[in-house]
Amino acid sequence: MPGLRAVDAEHNVGGGDLWDPETAKVVSGIDEEQPTADGTRRVVLFNLDAPEAVTVYLYASRG
Repeated sequence: MPGLRAVDAEHNVGGGDLWDPETAKVVSGIDEEQPTADGTRRVVLFNLDAPEAVTVYLYASRG
């Protein structure tokens, strides 16, 4: 989905320098508009910039 920005640097709860989805140019993914019955919301973002590797960012929250 062009332009999807499901997650960004504010979700880097572990620190480090491996969480940089906002730099992706070619992306696809899923961002749940409504949480599940137990309040869980999930997001997956695929960074497709490099043809030799796909970087996958996963984020889930409840509440």
